[in-house]
Formats: sequence, structure tokens, C-alpha cells
Amino acid sequence: MAPHSEKLKLMRVVVREDFSRGRCHALIADIKMAVEHLDSLDQEQIKAHQEQIKRQQAPKLKKVNGHYKGKDDHSLQGKHDKSHPVC
Repeated sequence: MAPHSEKLKLMRVVVREDFSRGRCHALIADIKMAVEHLDSLDQEQIKAHQEQIKRQQAPKLKKVNGHYKGKDDHSLQGKHDKSHPVC
């Protein structure tokens, strides 16, 4: 990266080879609409949305298998720079 760009935030978009100009315009319009919507939200709506996300994620956060706790030594830790896909 360029010097003094540590605080710069980037959004990377990967597109297919057949990405057309029309799809590009639609993508830009969707991004603009999303930014305008997010800018229009007030703090109460943002807080309510965050609480809703927490409520939806709460059941998922429960430990399904208590076997692997903390710093257990098992193969899924990826100590050898290998990926471990779920079978």
C-alpha cells in the first residue's frame, strides 16, 4: 500500500469478466441508495437494529460441543497453514 494510507478504508469489488455497463450502473445505483438509507437512519433505529441482530444471533452463540474449549489442541487450529474444510 501507499505510504501513510494505514487509515484509508477500501471496499473491494470482484466482478466477472462479462460484467456489463448496465450492471455497473445498477451496482452504483444500489450502493448510492444503500448509503442514502444508512445516512437517513437515526440513532434509535440503529440501536433497535443492533439489538435485533443480537437477539437473532443469541441461539447460535450457544456452545454446541463443549469438547473444544479455549486453547485445546486439535487439528482445526490450522497450525500448518492448511485449510480445514468442513466435511
